[in-house]
Amino acid sequence: MMGFGLIWVLLVIAVVAYLMGWRPENLNLGGPRERREPQDGKAPLDIVKDRYARGEITKEEFERLRADLGR
Repeated sequence: MMGFGLIWVLLVIAVVAYLMGWRPENLNLGGPRERREPQDGKAPLDIVKDRYARGEITKEEFERLRADLGR
């Protein structure tokens, strides 16, 4: 009978998690990633250049991001 109480607790936790926005399809378990187009039509490298020009990232961060995007 004690196991039945545990099932209710787990069920309540699952319902609360679901209502808070957790969905099983949101889990990324190593599957393929979707490639998204930039929202404003800019290429990722252009976005990095803009962020560097505005001073949001340092030169080291800019160089690292540029190298990563070049692959």
